[in-house]
Amino acid sequence: MENRHFRNGDNIKSILKQFALEYKINELLLDYSLSSYKTFLLKDSIDTNARTLIDNAEINSHIDTTYKIIQSYTIEILKRQSSFYPILIQLQSNENDTTLKALIYTQRIPQTNNIEKLIKQTILNICAYRGIIIGLGWNNINPDIIDIASKLRSNESHPEYYAINISQLLEPKIKSLAVKLIISKSNKITILSHDSLLLNGGFFKVSEGEVLLDYTKPIYDSPWRDIYGNIYGIGKAYPIGIEAGYGIRVEERDNKILYIADTNGYVSIVGKVMLISNTVTLDNINSKNIINIQEQEIDSLVVKNDNLTKDIISSGLSLNIDKLKIIGNIGAVNIISKDLFINGQVHIKSNIETQKASILHFKGKLKAKNAEIRYCENSFIECDDLLINYVNGSKLYFSRGKISRIQSNNTLFIQESLVVGNVVGKNNEFILNPCLYGEAKEELISLKNKIFNLNKLKGIFLSGNKLQYEHTKNQFLYEQLKAKHTDLIDSDLYDWNKNILNKQMQRLENSSKLLNEYNALMESFDKNNTIINETIRKKLEKMFDIQIIFENKCMVDFYIRFINFYGVEHRFHINASANNAIKRVTLSQGKEVDSIKILAIKNDND
Repeated sequence: MENRHFRNGDNIKSILKQFALEYKINELLLDYSLSSYKTFLLKDSIDTNARTLIDNAEINSHIDTTYKIIQSYTIEILKRQSSFYPILIQLQSNENDTTLKALIYTQRIPQTNNIEKLIKQTILNICAYRGIIIGLGWNNINPDIIDIASKLRSNESHPEYYAINISQLLEPKIKSLAVKLIISKSNKITILSHDSLLLNGGFFKVSEGEVLLDYTKPIYDSPWRDIYGNIYGIGKAYPIGIEAGYGIRVEERDNKILYIADTNGYVSIVGKVMLISNTVTLDNINSKNIINIQEQEIDSLVVKNDNLTKDIISSGLSLNIDKLKIIGNIGAVNIISKDLFINGQVHIKSNIETQKASILHFKGKLKAKNAEIRYCENSFIECDDLLINYVNGSKLYFSRGKISRIQSNNTLFIQESLVVGNVVGKNNEFILNPCLYGEAKEELISLKNKIFNLNKLKGIFLSGNKLQYEHTKNQFLYEQLKAKHTDLIDSDLYDWNKNILNKQMQRLENSSKLLNEYNALMESFDKNNTIINETIRKKLEKMFDIQIIFENKCMVDFYIRFINFYGVEHRFHINASANNAIKRVTLSQGKEVDSIKILAIKNDND
């Protein structure tokens, strides 16, 4: 994205998605800046092309018209430089969406000379993204922005946020209140309720034809408009607060508006839109709806929310769902999954176990078969195939890894290979060992335990010297008895002596048999030990196949650590600089038996 790219449209989210498809780039890598906008009166609610252009500066003269006001945007599409926005701003409105307020949070003070421009541009960007009509009933916000920017530059202590009152439209005067009832289910009983779990992030399985929302129309004293340009109190438009999305049809019956299921599936409310889908979609997971999720034993879930100031999955919760897609930030949670996607930040105390993971910004503990992470900080990861864009202050165990940018204070345990784009930080350590974690480590531990148990079992038996002594003693006694002159012994003593001789011969045979069996057992112990030790050695010799490849050469010092065949750990400091750039690192057998040396190679031809 070396050239500047501008696009036009009514929906910025759709513009970014289309651009990502066109240029085959991950949508998460894109950012935008509002360049200009046009304002229109929509004279036909169905035909969005039936619009009349009006002057942006004259927008407030059309507040009392009966037409919906919409805007079209020209944006510059940019490549996102960081997962963090330079300033954190949240826009809030009241229940009727007739007021608009900006909260400028002070936890992230921008490092720029033009804070005023940044604040205003960010407010405009958010308004355009959310479809809030820019300029509709707006106050002059420039003095407030200048005042807040001055406070942010000062060294004084700050509150959690500074507020700007952007817009104040006419509040509706109501003659007759609206009544809104939403489907609720408990123990297979279905009712329409004021406090349905759907309003707290829950969901229910519904069938085609079920009434999902029953809205009794209010009666207004006069028409009124919200910050999104909608006009109410005229025609069929009412501020239900929940739009009908996919799988739902809307019917009017007398003074009521009904939302009815048009298909089978799961109903939920996401971003003020009620929808039905085969995959459950929620805008948050909390202590209230977590039980709802667990009871229905779903295997696929989408959680999405654009609110960057709150975790959409609360801390302390545990989830076990096969396929989980999260768009937003999550707290300190425990997740077990098979296919996990997180477009947001993960809390440092999170614990995640999955087969496949794709995460925007990860902190915490992760165990996976395959993982792609854009920003990785202060993490502990075990993964067979690991792809990371940026890593800092983390401990990573992996078989095959590719890291674009390595910052500082990382410990990387490599079982097979690592490809590195750039090393820009200090105090990084690379450990080369084919049995560091997972199945390879378990196999090595199992083999070592077998040797330990064999040696322990071998020690339980009588020592060879004692068995040999018993055998020698029995043989000596037998030969002594056999040498006696039996012709000088009377018949009674002869029989007794003969019996003693036979018993001693039996003892000799038994001790010989026991000694032979013992010797055979010792041989089998030694043979098994030899086989196991050879297996262990072959596993450890795979260290010579491990490679670190620096695509752009490494010009920063780092450390290499390995464990030799006797379990002794060695750590070496590798000097690297612009004049001594390292292209590849591997281990090699030395000239002496069992010796190991490190090869830090400057060029592929070396």
